Amino acid sequence: MPKIDLYRNVHMGQRARLFTLATELGAADITRGAAAAEQAERCLAMTRELREHADHEDTFIHRLLRERAPEAADALDAEHIRLDAAFTTLDEQARALPGTPAEALPEAQHALYLALNEVISAYLAHLHLEETVAMPALWQYAADTELGAVFTAFRASRSPEEALSDLRRMLPALPPAVRAAIMRGTVEAAPPPSAPASADGCTRTSPCRRPRRSKAGPDARPHAQGSRTHRGHPPPGRSHRPKTGPRTGLRTGPRAGRALNSGAAPGGMRGTNGHRQTGGSPCCEHY
Repeated sequence: MPKIDLYRNVHMGQRARLFTLATELGAADITRGAAAAEQAERCLAMTRELREHADHEDTFIHRLLRERAPEAADALDAEHIRLDAAFTTLDEQARALPGTPAEALPEAQHALYLALNEVISAYLAHLHLEETVAMPALWQYAADTELGAVFTAFRASRSPEEALSDLRRMLPALPPAVRAAIMRGTVEAAPPPSAPASADGCTRTSPCRRPRRSKAGPDARPHAQGSRTHRGHPPPGRSHRPKTGPRTGLRTGPRAGRALNSGAAPGGMRGTNGHRQTGGSPCCEHY
């Protein structure tokens, strides 16, 4: 059974989106319409997300880490101080960008690009420390049940909307098998759909269980299988003598009707409508 890793998947999603943001910011036509405000807001949204992520780690993971491996926790605290300074610089650059005069926009864009990459550089080192120092320490000093409890507590703290946002941020960066396993677990953990108000109401209105009406009118009783007016039997006054079809050599009349209704049509063929066919003709339409 694989080890419980509290960092891996979410960090993969963060790396992918940080790299995408840096690439798109550097390539953006900042002079177009509201492009400056759009790129600035994307950078501000990223620092908000990373600060929120750090709070989650402090609340749900690093408390356990401080209890079991305080030296690793101290190293992470020092990293957070360095990250906060880089976040502040990026925020200041981003807020200034939309009000920059047109002639100064290219330089302001590049300054924002450099500030973002400084954040990425510091953040990658932080992720590496968590994944190669903090997580191995937790594996060594904490039980699997304790690590599982961390996951459970975090999930319980998220609203359905927040949980969906978490998946959207993370899943595109993960391998297919991991994505499938996460989605399978999400579906299995979802509450069952509410039961219908009346189960027997659904049964009564099911098309398969509705009584069939004859063409004689809505008040007529459905034909019984043994009735003389059952499809496949001739009306009163006509002969019941079996006849042979002129082209197929198949029997027609009552016995052929019973065979068709039972699904045991000779030849066993199926037409394009999925019904069995007899001698190339579609079987009864009331199947």
